[in-house]
Amino acid sequence: LTSRPYGARLLQSFSGQEWQTGELAPLSEDQRAVVCSLWFRQKAKRDAQQLGLNVAHQQELASTESIKFRDELDRSIELSRLAETPLLLVLLLYMRFQNAALPRRRFDAYERILDHLLREHPAAKRVAAFVVDSVDSLTDADVRLALAQLAFTLQANDNSQVVTEDDLERVVFGFLTDRRGLGLGLEPSTARSMVPAFSRVVEGSLGIMVRQGVHELSFLHRSFQEFLASLHMSRLPLLEQEQAIKAYGGDARWREVFLGLVWRTRRPDEIDRLVSQFQMQVDGTLAGLTMAELLAEIAFGDFACPPNTAAMLADAVFENIERHWWMPHRRRLLSQCLEGLQAVRLRERVRHNLRQWVFARVRWRPSIYDAMAGWPNTPEVVEFLVSR
Repeated sequence: LTSRPYGARLLQSFSGQEWQTGELAPLSEDQRAVVCSLWFRQKAKRDAQQLGLNVAHQQELASTESIKFRDELDRSIELSRLAETPLLLVLLLYMRFQNAALPRRRFDAYERILDHLLREHPAAKRVAAFVVDSVDSLTDADVRLALAQLAFTLQANDNSQVVTEDDLERVVFGFLTDRRGLGLGLEPSTARSMVPAFSRVVEGSLGIMVRQGVHELSFLHRSFQEFLASLHMSRLPLLEQEQAIKAYGGDARWREVFLGLVWRTRRPDEIDRLVSQFQMQVDGTLAGLTMAELLAEIAFGDFACPPNTAAMLADAVFENIERHWWMPHRRRLLSQCLEGLQAVRLRERVRHNLRQWVFARVRWRPSIYDAMAGWPNTPEVVEFLVSR
């Protein structure tokens, strides 16, 4: 049993060719309840000891706070999905223990978590240990941009999730010496002196990367790699962004990177150009349907999509929910559409369509179909039945 998939793959190459492998299922609702309860109880116990409070009373409060926390997660579809991963659930718990309000969207959560890993946590460790960082000449913003370039490189390299120490140092050296505007433009001699400490810092002090073997590392979670890759992509010229969409748009593994790019983009005209590139890749293939679902999230999600563009995308989603032949695709589109109930921009349009789609909250009665059998075979009736 291993939690290091790349290490397991190496073991299989010489001693476990016949081993069966599997992926852990996401946490169930009951399992999330147990994890939350344990953490809140431990915090209550520590608070009681440190502040001299009544232990029994603190445990009662912990039970109440645990339920409130889970209810808050359930109110956001995106946070609820994040909480299915143990690591991300614990990080969300940490945010709550810092008396911080939970974000409603996953990209806001990623941003807050990375702020903690790259800035707040290292600063606290330095203060506690009375030491300075081993790469104190790089700011946390510099480190973030270097990691973003590394993440994008991994993503573009056949969606790899693991990097050797040599390749990591090569990418970081390229960032430090790059003079195009994306890097720091340092002299090679200066950059060369800083590179060896970088991998030690991102693995040790920051914890954003974890070792997957003797000479290989990966990001703490795939979500962080995708989110940081979107940061680097957002810094590229718009033309290069469009070229990347053309090159990788058919790969579903780039979905979160593209959505992160749109989340970071604030100029309406640039979002329109990105949307146009996405639309060009919508077709009847599985990759094309995945792109249609991405556009649905852009329309109904928390993005700075221009109102006219969002309305146009929403109309296409409504039509596919009503008419598309593949039911799983329709269900996923409907799930994105329901997210629009949380946004003022399209809320009334979503409500209008829901009132047309939902006829009853009880089981269908045979008498309804018997009555429909007597309806006239006219184009108006057929149109109504097909679309509703």
